[in-house]
Amino acid sequence: MYKNVHNIDNDKGFKNITYDIKRIRKKEYLKVKIIVLDTGYRYFYYMNKLFDAVIVGAGPAGLMAAIVAARRGRRVVLLELQDRSGRKILSTGNGRCNFTNISCEKHHFHGPHSEFIATVLNSFNSASTIDFFKELGVLPYIEDGRVYPASQHASSIRDALSGEIDRLKIPCEYGVHIKELKACSTGFEIYSNVDVYTGTSVLLATGLHASAHLGGGADGLRYARMLNVHCQETFPALVPLRVEAFARKQSHGVRAEVLLTVIADGQRIFSEKGEALFTDYGVSGIVALSASYFVNKALVAHSAVSIELDLLPDVSRADLENHILYQQSTRPTREVSEFLCGSVNRKLVPTIVDACGLSKDVTLAKITSSELNGLVRALKSLSGSVSGTLSPRQAQVMGGGVDTLHMRPETMESNVCKGLYCAGEMCDVVGDCGGYNLQWAWSSGYSAGMAV
Repeated sequence: MYKNVHNIDNDKGFKNITYDIKRIRKKEYLKVKIIVLDTGYRYFYYMNKLFDAVIVGAGPAGLMAAIVAARRGRRVVLLELQDRSGRKILSTGNGRCNFTNISCEKHHFHGPHSEFIATVLNSFNSASTIDFFKELGVLPYIEDGRVYPASQHASSIRDALSGEIDRLKIPCEYGVHIKELKACSTGFEIYSNVDVYTGTSVLLATGLHASAHLGGGADGLRYARMLNVHCQETFPALVPLRVEAFARKQSHGVRAEVLLTVIADGQRIFSEKGEALFTDYGVSGIVALSASYFVNKALVAHSAVSIELDLLPDVSRADLENHILYQQSTRPTREVSEFLCGSVNRKLVPTIVDACGLSKDVTLAKITSSELNGLVRALKSLSGSVSGTLSPRQAQVMGGGVDTLHMRPETMESNVCKGLYCAGEMCDVVGDCGGYNLQWAWSSGYSAGMAV
């Protein structure tokens, strides 16, 4: 990396330093550094790469920003810690890459500042995303509002982005570990294990440490804090829940359509209908993943959190009571466990029976009025305390991150540090399952790319 190293031990040599510095500085892409030693002076100069924008992170948001900025004629470089770009893209949508959703209203996104989110989404919406990838040669396939590449392979999205990066001749350097990021008179200097980079602006698009084995980590927050940017505490989101009351080996793998409600300190903070997947540690599935943002946010605030599952969301409580009473009168010798198999998966019966304090061998005729109410309650509001979630490694995204209160939604620029931008998962914004988090990456990356 270093070139033309000279040792200088006398005044004549020192004069030569002054001459060489003046000569070298005429070339904008060179930088001089002088080190004073006990024995004299040693100086060297090295390639110092100057850019309009240094984009840290070659994930969805970083790639989008780089493409948009380069199309505007900006000199851009992508710095990536991993050995290739867009690794997380390949794992999204079970390898199919659900890259956006037809319905991208702001209620599908969660964060402390909803108007900030709405402004960013309006700048580049799902229709814009579909058109953008069509331009890159990717045809859409729509399934229940979720948009996939027609190939049904996530590699189509990653390869389309990589191809455009190559076409625009955007340099992308891999294996770059940043040691220091600091503001300077010309913008920012980034010191890494590879080189020193100078940029008029810097975009942090590193993601956070959800599924860190696929790329991303907590480094982006460390860089932001080097520049005194305020960051909220992070927590796993879109991640399975640990619920001891539901953690049974015999029900592991059972899927059910439920209405899931999250209760924190006695207050209902989330309720949604969807598919739940029972596991030997608690509950997963799309509806549980969507609830996890609210669960962990409440747990971070030290609230007592529980969930309720309505196992028969399309049956009213009154209709269920009448159904049980009818079965009780017409088939009094029928065992409760056998009766329940007509309404729920057989493997869930032990959980329900335990929740209402009945023996699985008791017959319908022997159920008292209070026990009948307990059975209805177990079917309509099966409750369990949430002790936590699985780790960030099993999470799709992280909540928390750079506080959007201190950012400009039109540009994604920090209000605290001029010239510093953040996009994607770095921001304190989480979308629901269904392509929403990738849409946030495209929207925020686009806004940043138009500004850097």
